[in-house]
This record gives sequence, C-alpha cells and structure tokens, in this order.
Amino acid sequence: MNEFEKYRTQSFHYLLEQGFHIKKSNDREITYSRNSLDVTIFFDPTSYEIFALFSLPEENVSVSLEELLRYFGIIERKGIYQIPTLDKMEIGVDYISTVVNLMIEKFALNEKIILNDIHNTKEKEHVQLLSNYYLSNDLDMADQLWKNKEYQKSIELYEKHETDLSETQLMKLEYLRKHLH
Repeated sequence: MNEFEKYRTQSFHYLLEQGFHIKKSNDREITYSRNSLDVTIFFDPTSYEIFALFSLPEENVSVSLEELLRYFGIIERKGIYQIPTLDKMEIGVDYISTVVNLMIEKFALNEKIILNDIHNTKEKEHVQLLSNYYLSNDLDMADQLWKNKEYQKSIELYEKHETDLSETQLMKLEYLRKHLH
C-alpha cells in the first residue's frame, strides 16, 4: 500500500458514511459512487498533484473540483493540491478531502442539475472559443487576400462575417461591393 492509498482511506471515509461505495480503486485513483454520481480522487506520481473529478457517467458529464469551486464562487480554495514531497501526502489528501466534502454539502442532492449546468456552460464556452478562432482566421485571411488583390475571395469572407467586421474591414467591404458588383 502506497502513501496515497493509506491516507485516502482515512480522509474520505465520510463518503462511505454518506452512502457512497468504492467503485474502482488502484494505487493512483479511487472512485466513490452513489446513485448516478461518481467522485474520483487522483494522485499523479509525476507532478505530485492530488485532484478530484465529479462525474455522471450515464450522461457523459465530468466536472473538475476546480470548476465546481468556480461555479460556487469559492475563491479561497483550490481544486488541485500539489505536494512537494511524498512525505506530505497526508496534508494534500486531507486538503482535497475537505474541499470534496464542501462540494458534496453544496450539492444538497442537486448534483445532476449542477454538474449538467457546469458541463453545458463549458460546452457553450468551447463552441464560442472555436467560433472566435475561426472568425479571427477568416478575417485575417480576408485581409491577406485584400493585400494580395484577390478581391473576390476577400469579399466572400468579409460578407460571411459582416456583423463582426472592424471599421476598416467594413470600408474594404463597401469598396469591394461598389467595384465588383
């Protein structure tokens, strides 16, 4: 039994008392499960980080402890604890245990709603980031096409993103419309 296995058993005993059971366990992680909620505690032996993941496996939803803390506006706690050496394992496991317990209390049996809300917000943010990325690429390409005097291709990209154009790009678009149409 390694240090992580030793201390996690002590520190997370309250989960068993709250109706969770051990679903999976090895020397680097342990998963506690109750109804549709899984709570997995990880130890990364390379970085010495201890962290937790809350998931609804049936719905393919996973949320980190860090994301839960942000959701509840708890800024004085962190969702990852990095121990400097293995002999500090107990401190790290106890810290993550305390934060996990805080989250379990915050759930008040609404974990499905909360985790899905966070997951959906992450999905929307991801879609928005991708959209911004493609917008930026398209507009950079349109500007480059303008410089290369490839006006037909340039107008297509400017028109595709007309509502997002800068003042200069709008002026270029108007110029192209007057001279190409």
